This record gives sequence, C-alpha cells and structure tokens, in this order.
Amino acid sequence: MFKSRSHHTQNTEQTIDKHALLFGLISVFLCGIGFSIIAPVVPFLVQPYTSSPGEQAIVVTLLTSVYAFCVFFASPVLGALSDKYGRRPLLLVCLLGSAIGYLVFGIGGALWILFAG
Repeated sequence: MFKSRSHHTQNTEQTIDKHALLFGLISVFLCGIGFSIIAPVVPFLVQPYTSSPGEQAIVVTLLTSVYAFCVFFASPVLGALSDKYGRRPLLLVCLLGSAIGYLVFGIGGALWILFAG
C-alpha cells in the first residue's frame, strides 16, 4: 500500500498507492454491507426452525458466535496466505467466499445449513 521514494539524501518519503487504498476500501465496504444486510434478517431466517422466542434468541446468538469464532481462527491463516500469495488475490477469493456464504445463508432450508453458511 505504501511506496517508498528515496532521494539522493538520507530522507525517505512514503506515499500511498491510491489504487491499493481504493481496492482495500471497496473490499471493506462490501464486507460491511453484506454483514449489515444479513444481521437484521437473521431472526426471521431462524424463526421457522425454532419453537419459542427464547430458543430463537439462543440460535441467533449461537450463529453470531460461530461467525465470530470462525473469523477469529481464520484471520491468522488468511494473513499467512496473503503474505504468500498477495493481498489482492486473497481479498478477491474472500469476497467471493463471503458472497457464496451469504447466498447459502439466504437460501437456507435447515438450521444446520444456516450454521454452515
């Protein structure tokens, strides 16, 4: 993201690569939009598979916890892969994976599919 330009003197100046910054901002925006669209709909997606509002709340909490758990353990792996293959290809694969996950989550069909999504 940063490029360093060195002058003939000892001063080095870092400039921001605008294309890389724009790509990063767009990818974060898309992930945020995807999650903010899904989050309010989750109770309605879970409702057909639960018998009471208390059970519905527990399942929604478990779904959110499983998502956070997966993010927590996938982050170091994705960081190592981004060092190996580069950030841009990995971000594109992750965005594609998020889109597929949201699609599976939206289609549903069973409670375990929601957890898999």
